[in-house]
Amino acid sequence: MNKRLALLACIAASAAAIASAGPAAANSRDYDVLADGLLSPLHVTATPGKSLLVSQDFAGKLNRINRDGSTESLSTDTPQGWEVAGADTRGSTTYFLESVGAGQGDQAGLHGYLKSIDSSGDVESIANFADFERRHNPDGDQHYGFGDDVSAQCLATWPNFPPAAYRGMVDSHPYALAVRGDTAFVADAGMNAVLKVDLKNGDIDTVAVLPARPAVIPAGLRIPTDMMGGTAEVPACVVGHEYAFEPVPTDIGIGPDGMLYVTSLPGGPEGAELGARGAIFKINPWNGDTDLWGGHHEPHGLGGRRQR
Repeated sequence: MNKRLALLACIAASAAAIASAGPAAANSRDYDVLADGLLSPLHVTATPGKSLLVSQDFAGKLNRINRDGSTESLSTDTPQGWEVAGADTRGSTTYFLESVGAGQGDQAGLHGYLKSIDSSGDVESIANFADFERRHNPDGDQHYGFGDDVSAQCLATWPNFPPAAYRGMVDSHPYALAVRGDTAFVADAGMNAVLKVDLKNGDIDTVAVLPARPAVIPAGLRIPTDMMGGTAEVPACVVGHEYAFEPVPTDIGIGPDGMLYVTSLPGGPEGAELGARGAIFKINPWNGDTDLWGGHHEPHGLGGRRQR
């Protein structure tokens, strides 16, 4: 699933919530501004040195905010138009994700990497997620959309986007990162999967494919029909039937119990019409067993102490 569309909706909703709080809330702030003037600072990571790594995703930049409030830009060698997403550290090495071409488009134009920056500023590519997705497509056997209870005649009236019924498509958007020892765990919002990368040789393995997120379609629901904000009302014949939406992993963390914790936005419409469909998944990194904690609206980030 193309994560950028979902994020823009989430940002807009957050901005609206802040605006609705009114002047009283603005005048009683209980926070300090560490840095401003950032474009889409969607990932924040605390480092052992007590500085912060902040990605400006849509600008393709990675910044370090120091304890004294100063900000420095890390040279990532990211091409123009690409996105920089999650970052983490191990010792003096910084790891980060970059990608371009997420979405159901030209497979050849799909690129995504895990890279590192050492203490000398040298950048190295470690793993290629787009190649892994083209070869393996972890959610390729997972069904999304309507089930057999909806007739073919009815499905023909459904808008082309998103598809009425389909299997996981070739799409990669490496989005969130957590490092422990010689392993990097990556939540990929295009693959709908959690991956692990051997930092010594760049080998990628699938830890778990996140389950589809079904929702009963209500009457009058409007769904997005394109990437430009277009919508359409659902056909009457699908009302009351379940549609299995794609999960959209947004962050990953390693708990003190060694388990992985992954936040997930609700695929598809993000308003209140379909209920609180966001989720947090608890994943066993050794066998992929996955537990779901649902009932969240739009969880986007995790925080807590992590053992490295």
